[in-house]
Amino acid sequence: MPVSRKKLAVITLGKKNSGKSNTWYKLFNKSKMYTRKRLRPLFFNSIEYTQVFLLNGSMEERNREIENELIDCDILLCSVQYSQKGKKTIEYLHNQGFQLCVYWLNPGCSDRQKYDDELKIIDMVQSYSDSVVKVYKAIRDDNDTKFRSEDINRYIYNWAKQYQLIYT
Repeated sequence: MPVSRKKLAVITLGKKNSGKSNTWYKLFNKSKMYTRKRLRPLFFNSIEYTQVFLLNGSMEERNREIENELIDCDILLCSVQYSQKGKKTIEYLHNQGFQLCVYWLNPGCSDRQKYDDELKIIDMVQSYSDSVVKVYKAIRDDNDTKFRSEDINRYIYNWAKQYQLIYT
């Protein structure tokens, strides 16, 4: 019996202007990144990389549906707005077979203080087997974004290595 293909969705979750996109900019060492309907390399060092699909700018903020934007990929990087529609985006990804790693930016850059999970998004994600939630403070500090993006890079590297998705 064939083993089902493993897929990973790394999600930055937060309110508007919380630092979701800044995480991807720092991860790729770019000042701007746009969603393109293609895979792009994510380098771990000067030799090793994997292929990822980036959905930058949350579906919720851009008034788009994840079903219409997602392409076939093993690793998805996705910004998700902390909202009811964002909760549906995460449910959709789970139902499509993605293992979830959610980076909850709480408080985010534009939040005055930490907020409770009134929408129960974190509880939902934690109820999924093999899914992970990491809570990060996303203050307007480049070191915070750097630390978060380095953690994401390590997480993706270890996951991709496990499934032979590292290329040279």
